[in-house]
Amino acid sequence: WSYGRSNEGPWWSCLAAMISHVDQEHLWSNVAFLAIAGCFLEITEGVPHVACVLFGGGCIGAALHGVADPDTRVRGTSGAIYAVFFSQLSLLALNWAEMPARVLRLCVLLILIVVDVAALIFWRSDNVSYEGHLFGALAGVSIALVLGRNVRLRRFEIAFTWLGVLGYAALVATAFAGGQTKAAALAAGVLPLLGVAATWITRCSLRAPDPVPSPTVPEGDCDRGGFVVRM
Repeated sequence: WSYGRSNEGPWWSCLAAMISHVDQEHLWSNVAFLAIAGCFLEITEGVPHVACVLFGGGCIGAALHGVADPDTRVRGTSGAIYAVFFSQLSLLALNWAEMPARVLRLCVLLILIVVDVAALIFWRSDNVSYEGHLFGALAGVSIALVLGRNVRLRRFEIAFTWLGVLGYAALVATAFAGGQTKAAALAAGVLPLLGVAATWITRCSLRAPDPVPSPTVPEGDCDRGGFVVRM
């Protein structure tokens, strides 16, 4: 399967395209990258968070590839993988003061951005969906700003939460406006969850002193020296 114009194929075409690959090299390289990035994210954020990032990033990446380059089709998990990788930017923004090895993490992400931009400019390949990478990454950043675990929530960081909701809503609206209705409709399924989570975080934080333990840290967890330790 591959995803193209919105009026082609069944409604689940973009989901089928996410698990389809061009060849064995394409498949196993994506498996390796997803295993590395996904495992680290799952350890700190949990399965539901990773599932939302993968689903939203994959759907948005496919949809906005169709908007930006409607004459080509997209296949593979790259949009979802970029969403997982770059959701780490949001976690850094939410937990900069508490994050161990924060400068190293930021440098790694910046190197990835520089390499991808350099590949686009100097070694552009017609077989790579750079649009899918970009918009998948933006979707991952937006989702993680809302659902990301914030060890010590400060009131000004509520703005990050709603920025994530608005950013993701803008990506979905752009996909609908570009005629990619099938993938956009699937991606829109994440929006109610983001809205509910943002409302809950805002309500909890406004009722407590500043700073407060984040409502995204479940009961039974505790903050010890910048680390969240699950008991």
